[in-house]
Amino acid sequence: MNIRRTYILIMLFVISITNVKAQFPMGGMNGGNSASAPSFVQPQAYESGYGWLEAEFPAMNAQFVWTPPVANNAPTVRFQYDLTIKRVVPGQEVVDAAQYGTVAFQQRGLMTNMCMIPQNVIESLKNSGTEHFVAQVIARSIGGNVKMTNNGKSEIMLLYFKQEKEQCPTDSIDNK
Repeated sequence: MNIRRTYILIMLFVISITNVKAQFPMGGMNGGNSASAPSFVQPQAYESGYGWLEAEFPAMNAQFVWTPPVANNAPTVRFQYDLTIKRVVPGQEVVDAAQYGTVAFQQRGLMTNMCMIPQNVIESLKNSGTEHFVAQVIARSIGGNVKMTNNGKSEIMLLYFKQEKEQCPTDSIDNK
């Protein structure tokens, strides 16, 4: 084989690899490194049937916990999380509140898959006059080289405070 033919074959190979990398910048035809979005574990929630979760906002020791993303082809990837709780105004769609609502509480740059809400924040939210809130966590890979499902956004969780029941006076009856 002569040198010119070898050079042409090598150049064609390099060009074809460059074209594949341009089409699949995350590294490969199957998308390269990708990861699932986080998913809430706590507070315990149920499926609303409308595409989001619903849960009672814990009145004491509010702890939000979520599953960390699972990365394929990159098992040692670390993630950073942002937890945001936003107000839902009457008549507002839950999805709109998650995207455009007023931030009631936010914790950025969490290095673990959990966040404790301070008790004074819980009391402030409870007494704010807002009946519903939405919570969402966003995961970002440290280094930014992992494509995340739903751009790293968890499902939306609709939160509400349990309504305090007014206590009715009870008649005491002596059965003597």
